[in-house]
Amino acid sequence: MIYLDRLWLVVGSAPIRLSTVITLLLVFGFVAWRFRTNRKSAFYNGVVAALATLGLYEVLFNLTGGLPPFDMLPFWAVGLFVCSMLLGLLQAKNHFVWGRLSVILLSAFVIDWLIWVQVGFPFNLPSTQPLDLAAEGLNVTTKLLLPFGYAIGLRKGK
Repeated sequence: MIYLDRLWLVVGSAPIRLSTVITLLLVFGFVAWRFRTNRKSAFYNGVVAALATLGLYEVLFNLTGGLPPFDMLPFWAVGLFVCSMLLGLLQAKNHFVWGRLSVILLSAFVIDWLIWVQVGFPFNLPSTQPLDLAAEGLNVTTKLLLPFGYAIGLRKGK
């Protein structure tokens, strides 16, 4: 069963932040549009950019938040994660070009993340507790800056 619970899309028993779903779709659409001259390349690069950057974000989030990475994902999801990271590295090697905007966005991500850590790395969990809007703002801005800093740097050919 899939349903909405405040800021989360709940799929079965797994809550996924709406901001994660929206970012995934936006990054996919943006990168697919940048590679639009070839439909297969557009789809492939959009999927890889979205999954790899959001996977990297989740790793950073779990490491920073001290959340145990064990037993959180089913076996197939671990495989998807590892493959998306490897394909993301290959994509970066073949298509990522540093530019002014990508440097600005990725620098803003680092600064935003460090601010988040400085204030104690608060974050919201699916619960009946009141939402921490500052924590949610930091979560959403960092979640947008990292993938779009990367996506902006992607080019069809290096």
